[in-house]
Amino acid sequence: MAEMFFEKYQEGDAERELLAARQIDPGNPDALCGLALIKVQNRRLAPAAKMCAKALERNPRHIDAFLIQALIEWIDGDQSGASGSPPPEGCGAEIVRLRG
Repeated sequence: MAEMFFEKYQEGDAERELLAARQIDPGNPDALCGLALIKVQNRRLAPAAKMCAKALERNPRHIDAFLIQALIEWIDGDQSGASGSPPPEGCGAEIVRLRG
């Protein structure tokens, strides 16, 4: 449901759905990452990073958490790469190099 609200640019509704999901399962990595993305969009980078870290505690291979962490670091000025350590093997992450 939250994804539908994201697609419709209804951030408030998406946030309510994600918060409701966290009431049921406070450590749900998908809900944490959805909320982190909302925080990134509102330039609240520190809380977003904490949410990604919590998601990775629950699921160390959660690709969305890695992607949001990389986005946070890119916005925050470290455009050299993500957290400095590669994602764990087998998580499905691929490194993509863009050509300018």
